[in-house]
Amino acid sequence: MMKLGEANMKMRLAATVAAAMLSAGVAQSADLYQPQPAPPMDAPEVTVQEASGWYLRGDVGYSFNRLRGANFYQGGSSANEVDFESTDIDDSFLIGGGVGYQINNYLRTDLTLDYLSKTDFRGSTSGGCGTIPGNCVSDDRSSFSAYSLMANVYVDLGTYAYFTPYVGAGFGASYVKWDKLRNTSCSVTDPT
Repeated sequence: MMKLGEANMKMRLAATVAAAMLSAGVAQSADLYQPQPAPPMDAPEVTVQEASGWYLRGDVGYSFNRLRGANFYQGGSSANEVDFESTDIDDSFLIGGGVGYQINNYLRTDLTLDYLSKTDFRGSTSGGCGTIPGNCVSDDRSSFSAYSLMANVYVDLGTYAYFTPYVGAGFGASYVKWDKLRNTSCSVTDPT
């Protein structure tokens, strides 16, 4: 026969085991519960807008001027054009602006006005000085500036990482304004 203490202990052990099994079952069933998924929301509609409209443009540049040759009109009885012996022309700045219209993603057109800043010119010659041939040098100095008006059309070839290659054509005209010519001529033997 079991003693009362042993029976009591066995009951306590059975109750502990039953409580542990019940709590494990509750924990297990809580892990198996899956809530209902939320209903899917409609994704925002993606629209592609046609790029079009008016735009302004600005241009700034630097011109590395090179002169391949220049001649001048020699008056008097010879009345012909003569080449300078030496010439030099300074570099200049370019500034411009325009207004354009982008017709669609690939086609745009604009009208631009550009200004080439004042550029200095120097040329020299040597030759006859009155009745004594070959004894004079001449130093000629002047400057010029230019305005250009252009109508352009461009075809953009797509955009690749913020870079848009294009093909374009334009039609325009330039107005070149020369300042007065300053000529210094002197005899080789007497530079005054």
